[in-house]
Amino acid sequence: MNHTLSDKIKKLNTIMTENKATDEDIKSVRELIGRYPDGMHATVKHNKRIITVVSNTIIRKKPFPTLFWLVDRSATKKISAIESTGLIKELEKDTEIISLMKKDNEIYAGLRSFYHEQNNLPLTADSPFYNTIYKTGAGGLQDHGRIRCLHLHMAYHYSVGSSFGEYLTQRFPDLRLQ
Repeated sequence: MNHTLSDKIKKLNTIMTENKATDEDIKSVRELIGRYPDGMHATVKHNKRIITVVSNTIIRKKPFPTLFWLVDRSATKKISAIESTGLIKELEKDTEIISLMKKDNEIYAGLRSFYHEQNNLPLTADSPFYNTIYKTGAGGLQDHGRIRCLHLHMAYHYSVGSSFGEYLTQRFPDLRLQ
């Protein structure tokens, strides 16, 4: 799988234009997460099942760094079981994984920047939201070599593909979407 920013922008642009959230999608996601999905823009579906949603970068007048949000209960449950083993601490000691994370988080920041500028006014460097929107990795990670949570990174992977997500689905085949 190609993991360049331009490749991912094409995928994200397709999602934004072809998969805009419908009233029915919003209702479904509300049932999945137990609340109204503020900022939900689009959905990523697999076999007609909503797996992730794409969220706006500004929600309730605050920056929201999580562009891809995992909502599928089955995937969430599988990822939670893996995460509960302490895997993140193990992976953050692996220099190859840190390298994957840096690349993925750099691309994530580029995707969020692209999304933001397609749907909001561009920010200037003196904006208090600038770093969160344009510079941080998945979920607002300042350190691009870190892993915040597997749910966040797999939502990214399920939406547009990622190197770390590929690694996880190879190591844990149960994470592949059915």
